[in-house]
Amino acid sequence: MLADLLADMGVMADGDRVALGLLCEALAEWIEAGQTIAQHGATYACTTEAVAVMHRAHPLIAQRADAVRRVQSLLSEFGLTPSARAKVAGLPDLPGGDPAAEYFS
Repeated sequence: MLADLLADMGVMADGDRVALGLLCEALAEWIEAGQTIAQHGATYACTTEAVAVMHRAHPLIAQRADAVRRVQSLLSEFGLTPSARAKVAGLPDLPGGDPAAEYFS
């Protein structure tokens, strides 16, 4: 979905595959963490040595926050945030057109 969107915007090049992969991976981490937190809760109870119950943040809270920072950064790099969109220009048309178009015509 993101590759198609970026191609339609004219900002996707072959050299961007790694960055796009990192964006997809971070987005998947963010989604999975959010689903797990929604299912199990944002906190968990544990018992201290004094037999008191203590509530702690689920470890995925921090992982989700890290993933969202990476997603936001990479979205910005691709011009997929409102402020970044104005700064990202599409790729220029290459001289000579598309060689495949001549072959398949």
